[in-house]
Amino acid sequence: MLKIKKAGSEEKERLDSLLRRVDASLSKKGFGEIDSRSVALALEEGRLFVLLNHGEILGAYSFTANAKAVLFPGDSPRAYFSFLDGLGVEAPLTLLSFLFVDPSLQGKGLGSLMLQDALSARKETHFVALIENKNLVAASFLLHHGFLFHHEEKGTAWYVRPYVPQGLCQNVRW
Repeated sequence: MLKIKKAGSEEKERLDSLLRRVDASLSKKGFGEIDSRSVALALEEGRLFVLLNHGEILGAYSFTANAKAVLFPGDSPRAYFSFLDGLGVEAPLTLLSFLFVDPSLQGKGLGSLMLQDALSARKETHFVALIENKNLVAASFLLHHGFLFHHEEKGTAWYVRPYVPQGLCQNVRW
């Protein structure tokens, strides 16, 4: 039985084991590892969610609700507004900090399940995901789920999933 829940400290050991398997798989494919400090921080801050099947961790994800502070640190309004230009509706930014699945289970829809959970939790925001520009599997996954390539910066590809209001009169400007 699949279940997504907020991770607690009781999952730390199993999460570390999964992270080692994921990092080994990424390394084998020539990609960088997932930042284990970011995973630990997300767990500590209560922003880490795990996909479980009968207690076994199959994958994990985290998002940062106030991505503006992370993506545009300091006082850089020009860069921030330049980034938002073209996205349309004014909405907060949510950073998909990471999303990973046990390498032996990839391609079975588990990543999609976790991404849909994240998108449901932050409905009225633009989502941003940063990936290595050479990671075509991750790029394809994001494109399949409505993300658009935005730009590349220092070997990192920025993908956005713009918030699109639903219903009439959602974007009225007076």
